[in-house]
Amino acid sequence: GVKTKPEPKAQTEPQVEHALSQRSYVRGGWYLGFEGLVIMENSKYVGGPVGGPDKHLLTGGFDFRMGTRHNRWLATEIQGTWVNSYKTIEYADSPGDYENDFTIWGIWINERFYLTKDRIQPFLTGGLGVIQLRTEFGGNLQPNPDSAASVASTWGFSALLGVGVEIYLTDNFITTVGVNYYFTTGAIKDHDFLTAGIGFQFF
Repeated sequence: GVKTKPEPKAQTEPQVEHALSQRSYVRGGWYLGFEGLVIMENSKYVGGPVGGPDKHLLTGGFDFRMGTRHNRWLATEIQGTWVNSYKTIEYADSPGDYENDFTIWGIWINERFYLTKDRIQPFLTGGLGVIQLRTEFGGNLQPNPDSAASVASTWGFSALLGVGVEIYLTDNFITTVGVNYYFTTGAIKDHDFLTAGIGFQFF
């Protein structure tokens, strides 16, 4: 005779209700996100050879993201980040030499790799982008009246690596926590920075 597969067992009504009640935390489609950031500069210019009480290692900023979740493992996003100005002492051979103000903003294209599909989803991030570094030489901190302040803008490339976690509060609303390290090269090399942020994401 012809062998046939056994018919699947009929599910009971409670089993069906239980299956339908299981919520999926892998939301596909487009999303928007925002994070407030604490930023630590990792630049050889911070503090300079003098340093002292005037050096600033920490500053603030924010980032915003627009992306799409392809599946349970992968998302692609565009990220914009703004780093509030931080002060350095450049070419400072003695106390009283002028400080410079640096402001950074940039745009990155990132990939997120998710490690789980539960309500709490850790992820890894990698991306490439461009940065504009705006430098104000001296500024209002210039102690020498003979040296006028000037401003220069420089572009360079950046890569980022990071880790984070998404926590689903509802099907459409997520809180995010993440840490990213930004590598800089080209004309803006030696201006690496680390960010730690908390924010929200909407589907």
